[in-house]
Amino acid sequence: MDTIKRSLWLTFLFLSTALTHSYALQTPPEETILVGQISHIEGELLRYVPDEEDWVATVEDAPSGINDVLYTGEHSKAELIMPNNTWIRIGGNTQIHIIQLESDETVVDIDSGIARLYNKSATATITATTPLGSITAPPFSVCDLYLEDDSIQVSALEGSVDFLHVTDSKHYGVTAGSSSLRAGYHEVSSNQEMVDDPWHAWNRERDDLWEERFAEQEDSADYLPEELHYESYALEENGIWESVYYEGRNRSFWRPLHVSSNWCPFTVGRWTTWYGDHCWIPYEPFGYITHHYGNWVHVNSCDRWYWAPPRCHTGIRGGSFLNIGFGWYPGRVSWIHRGGYVGWIPLAPFERYYSRSYWGPRSHVARTRGLGIVAFDTEHCRYKKHAIVVRKHNFYNGTDYNTIRIRGLKDTIINNYQRTAFINSRVIKRFKKMPKRYTFGNGKVKQKPPITVTKRIQRKKSRDRPLLGRKRGNNTRRTSKVTSAQHFKPPSRKAPRASNKVVAAKKGARRKTVHTSKQTTRKPRLNLQKRQTRTVPKAKKSTKINRRRTILKPQTLPHRKKSRSLARPRSPTKRSPGFSGLQQQRSGRRPLVKAQRSKARPRLRARNL
Repeated sequence: MDTIKRSLWLTFLFLSTALTHSYALQTPPEETILVGQISHIEGELLRYVPDEEDWVATVEDAPSGINDVLYTGEHSKAELIMPNNTWIRIGGNTQIHIIQLESDETVVDIDSGIARLYNKSATATITATTPLGSITAPPFSVCDLYLEDDSIQVSALEGSVDFLHVTDSKHYGVTAGSSSLRAGYHEVSSNQEMVDDPWHAWNRERDDLWEERFAEQEDSADYLPEELHYESYALEENGIWESVYYEGRNRSFWRPLHVSSNWCPFTVGRWTTWYGDHCWIPYEPFGYITHHYGNWVHVNSCDRWYWAPPRCHTGIRGGSFLNIGFGWYPGRVSWIHRGGYVGWIPLAPFERYYSRSYWGPRSHVARTRGLGIVAFDTEHCRYKKHAIVVRKHNFYNGTDYNTIRIRGLKDTIINNYQRTAFINSRVIKRFKKMPKRYTFGNGKVKQKPPITVTKRIQRKKSRDRPLLGRKRGNNTRRTSKVTSAQHFKPPSRKAPRASNKVVAAKKGARRKTVHTSKQTTRKPRLNLQKRQTRTVPKAKKSTKINRRRTILKPQTLPHRKKSRSLARPRSPTKRSPGFSGLQQQRSGRRPLVKAQRSKARPRLRARNL
């Protein structure tokens, strides 16, 4: 009896240890991961999904990070804002690939279309690589790029930019007010400055709009770090700053105004998969900055949600801030599931956020080691009573989870849910076969780029930088600057001009077959009549007899009775006509040559008669 108890105790101890170490948590050195924002879209903006090898439609307030490939449809435009105060606007039929995003440098690759580079930073630079060369925009400079199949035109609007030619590796300066630069694969020349009137007018409208927003930001900019000043207008228009007593002192928090009384964060929007983690796509005008930066806090005294801004510094008007570092996160929630339900709990400011990738100091990278379940319960979640629980089949179908969430959940029910680090196939069946997990909105793709654009992306995979947040330990994630012409290889022939135009969505992934004029030569057949030394290949088990057309049965000879098969085997010169290569192989004899078999047939045919 004691032996059984001891074995049960050891088994329980082993299982508890395995669950405790089911995730290996690694905390890399503290650093800030920069992620850009798609602030404005006119028309259709597509995003390439490498796992599906397909394109999906993206929406405003969606993230844009390293290795993201975006493509604008015909007559479409988009605006990208990076937290290092570098802005990029792209026109129709433009493909852009974000290569590097650091505090002092932004590197993108543009293969086609039109783009405008805004460098509003005092320290960072923008580098745009193209098939014909690279353009570097220093601080406080603006330039336009017009990229065609075999030429590029660079025009400086403010300051001066540098152009590095692909062929001769020479640097050419372009200054605002002077002539523009036009370069091909073999020559570089100055050209009269060309301005696209519709493109220039749209940029002028966007500039005027941002000037009005900066003028109306008032006090919100004083509560935010410098990297987020451009988002202060959203807070000013949709909420107010209040001094709230929280954790022993008065804090300066922001509260949304135009929401319902039972409003909760992470309810108006949708979840999508981005870099292996689930990212929150907000559908509220203030949703991007409040759900990806800082942290939401719930004040029980007034039963309201407040947003705490990132970075600790002395507040204005006698308030103070929480010690929350600056960093972008996909969505600081804790995942729970049970049966046919899945849910998430908003995390308190200093609760652990588990993820597949490293996003910042408050994220913990989790690696699965078996069951893939975190060994802690929901009792440690401060805001567990505010959990949002939906049915699993509605997880990717919601834009406002307040209409489909399960109401009336008590703490005792939430404690019975199982907590997990992230959503995977163990939580939702057929998770990897669900195409909706990569969608950013309800809109469908109307037009897709041609297959030549997709092939061009796949050819560049060997030159891609490591994925965002995939570094471990002291491995650096920085990439070398593009300063050599070896990075660019001019093509041997010109690409067709129609390759950069969009096509119908059903025709985008269709492959075209190429007919060549080369004639294939066939090998001569083997002639067994002339070369009798070569043996006939081994016959299959289901060989047929030419004369009787009967299938051989195992351990029996055709055309003979069962008793005759047990008789003494005959000599090799007196074989029966049904003694095929299969029986010869079983008896250890080599099969006969075709010529020898033809000579023995007359004698055997006469005997059969």
